[in-house]
Amino acid sequence: MFRHSWLLSTLREAHEIRTRQNWSRQQILNHQQQNFTKLLNYVWEHSPFYRDYYSSHGITAESLADIKVTDLPIINKEILMDNFDTVSNDPFLKRRPLETWIHSDEPLGLYKNHYVVIHSSGSSGTMGIFAYDRHAWSRSRGVMIARNSISLRGKHLFRRKRIAYCGAIHGRFASVTSAVTTSPLVANLQLC
Repeated sequence: MFRHSWLLSTLREAHEIRTRQNWSRQQILNHQQQNFTKLLNYVWEHSPFYRDYYSSHGITAESLADIKVTDLPIINKEILMDNFDTVSNDPFLKRRPLETWIHSDEPLGLYKNHYVVIHSSGSSGTMGIFAYDRHAWSRSRGVMIARNSISLRGKHLFRRKRIAYCGAIHGRFASVTSAVTTSPLVANLQLC
């Protein structure tokens, strides 16, 4: 199962995040801007949707280095989902096949053996679909571990826990997906 393989990468991510605890405000701002600019350049080059959407709002490839997050046009869930197939730059991540898989009876696990896919409930009228590759999922889990370990200093962080997850276990909601991707080395999980 994929849960074992992510434990070490998740712990590495948590460690990297914890090393930034003592950064100055300026170091944090510089790091954020550097990563934001890197992300903007990536989506400009790889996502037809973002390139066209930003261009239609006056953004050019030459201006990407100087843009702040507050300079970007607003994008909401409806816009993203209506354009999902051009937002994604991966041929495996297309809206209709993902929706079919989300609502299938297949056991929780990786989509196409590569992605953790979660979704919102759609209570607003539009279901949001979110796909994470292994690195992104490990990073998100690392953030949770780093945040929780700061407040749990001195306690037994690596004592195997017992977790009973009682909630929606149909579909691929974030909470149940997070629970089932927890390594058995960390927790003994029971779904109810």
